[in-house]
Amino acid sequence: MNDYLKALANRSNSERRDNLLNVLREHHIEFTHHHQLHCGYYDDDWIENIVVSLNPNTASKRIVIGAHYDTYGDWATKEKSLGANDNASGVVVLLKLAQYLSENTKKPIDLVFFDFEERGMSGSLEYIRRVGADHIAAMINVDTVGFGDTIIIHHKDNLELDVFADLIPKDLLLKHDVVFVPYLPSGDAGSFVSAGIPTIDISVNPQKDIQKMNEIYDKSLSKEEIFTEMEKHLEVMKTIHLAENDNIEIVSHEAINKVYEFLKEALS
Repeated sequence: MNDYLKALANRSNSERRDNLLNVLREHHIEFTHHHQLHCGYYDDDWIENIVVSLNPNTASKRIVIGAHYDTYGDWATKEKSLGANDNASGVVVLLKLAQYLSENTKKPIDLVFFDFEERGMSGSLEYIRRVGADHIAAMINVDTVGFGDTIIIHHKDNLELDVFADLIPKDLLLKHDVVFVPYLPSGDAGSFVSAGIPTIDISVNPQKDIQKMNEIYDKSLSKEEIFTEMEKHLEVMKTIHLAENDNIEIVSHEAINKVYEFLKEALS
């Protein structure tokens, strides 16, 4: 696991992508590398999503498990995120799932390593455009899962839907001590929500952050105000977007493994 983190954190986006592709090749995991010209949000560039499709020949709609591999900030300047917790941690979970599920599931799953999450979620929007929302059953977004001791899920109500009730029964949630939160900052999950696709966000936070998050949410603030309060008071916010603990040393293998084991059971 540590080798994966070192290959992904403190790298340019192109290096992260190349190292991710090399890991997939080393483990003989089949993948599709999509290229799509992206125009306008910041500049013209190529969106490069990487998709591992398990059981691609089934007629069933796809279950998408996604994690973005790009980082916040401009690598042409000194202002650059190391991208350790956000989101090398999530990418490691998907790499481990790809190795295990390639021989241990019959479910129609797309493991998607999204590009351009930090540029308007353009990578996930491009994936939906390419595949078609009608061909996607559900989406699980895996983001910032390397800091803390507790798995958290946003969009709790979606777990009552048949697609998630089958994947994630209540006894699995209890077994892994999952906690529900009323808010998480928008990420690639937002693209799927906007497309009408059932979606949940999975992250990891310290218990004290979860308590504080609930206190902030109870103030009935706007989403922008909630995010500002989170930046002020939550330890996990110090691990992303150029903050003081945005480094590989804070990433917990135990936290990453919690999410991996949870999803492994859900998707097998």
